[in-house]
Amino acid sequence: MPCPVPANRFASSGERQHSPSVTSYLRSNDSRMSIAKRRAKRIWDWCSEFTNGMVAYISMRTGIDLTGQRSGKLVAVEYDRPRRKWRCLCECGSFSLVTVTAFRKRQIVSCGCWRKERPSPSLTHGMTHSPEYYSWRAMKRRCLNPNASQFHHYGGRGITIDPRWIASFEAFLGDMGHKPSRQHSIERRDNNAGYGPDNCYWATQSEQAQNTRVARRMTAFGVTGTVRELATLHGIRFSLVCLRLSRKWGIERALTEPVANRGQANS
Repeated sequence: MPCPVPANRFASSGERQHSPSVTSYLRSNDSRMSIAKRRAKRIWDWCSEFTNGMVAYISMRTGIDLTGQRSGKLVAVEYDRPRRKWRCLCECGSFSLVTVTAFRKRQIVSCGCWRKERPSPSLTHGMTHSPEYYSWRAMKRRCLNPNASQFHHYGGRGITIDPRWIASFEAFLGDMGHKPSRQHSIERRDNNAGYGPDNCYWATQSEQAQNTRVARRMTAFGVTGTVRELATLHGIRFSLVCLRLSRKWGIERALTEPVANRGQANS
């Protein structure tokens, strides 16, 4: 016997017909999505209650009550149950949240202020990026490093450094002091002697130019000095004096010979 087919299964209009109970269910405010959301919310609330209960149960069983206990500069005040951390008061007056494990093992001992107050273990003088430190490092490189480009002018010809300066930047800074300006650099009074507190001072570039090995010191009219100093003393251009000296003029003539203009020179 064939299975009877409901009369409303295939309607002439081509649309499926539902029973009154199903139609009312689909059209009601309690749709399937709303029911799923309410179920998810109930599960979430149950999980939250279960978690809080487990935390309270574990705290009760283990007896972990940190109220009033200290870890470094922190003192436990109260337990923040939603975040599962202890709210701790620091000596500086600020609050921080710390887990039970970090508090008991003293992994966190302050809100962060202690790290700012305590100097770093690797911090020595704190002047690694100062002009004085750059000068000290460059001095050691050109005197002690054979691979340095200027080694043949310094360490290669026997220029040494005071052992105290080699071992300690603080000793170098204590003897030399701070640079008067960024235009100053370390200079030796005797270019054939080494770097040391008795032979070094801060000098500008123009002062160093007068103290090079190629700078000539000459005597004119009973005064001894570099060519630049003598030219300045007699009020004549340094370049003109050098030009005259290159033409085998005497130093006194080079300093006192008047400058001829072009009209006199052509006549």
